[in-house]
Amino acid sequence: MTTRHLGNAGEDMAVAYLTTLGWTILERNYTCRYGELDIVALPDDQRADVLAFIEVKYRARTFFGTGLEAVTVAKQRKVSLAATHWMSERRQQLDAAGAHRPHVRFDVMDIGPAGVRDHVMGAW
Repeated sequence: MTTRHLGNAGEDMAVAYLTTLGWTILERNYTCRYGELDIVALPDDQRADVLAFIEVKYRARTFFGTGLEAVTVAKQRKVSLAATHWMSERRQQLDAAGAHRPHVRFDVMDIGPAGVRDHVMGAW
């Protein structure tokens, strides 16, 4: 299995987990010139003004570090730029979802073969 297949499997696990929590998934695997967004979602916390950009890291083993440790400052910059680009392209979609001026949050999910190991909300 390729690393891309493992990454997709990890993202599938993350989406299943978020869906069971009642989150609304707006988009997966958005790509632009600034980078990629794994998952864009609206958390089900009774606040339509929170928009979460979720970086998913799959690690079969944690011997060389966790998925959380794999999110570098450079990766954070790329995700932040891609998130800004996504929001500018999706203004109408956000308005329709009731998130007119959303508070942006960046989460990181560490996924392993058994599922979600950790979900850090507001990681940066």
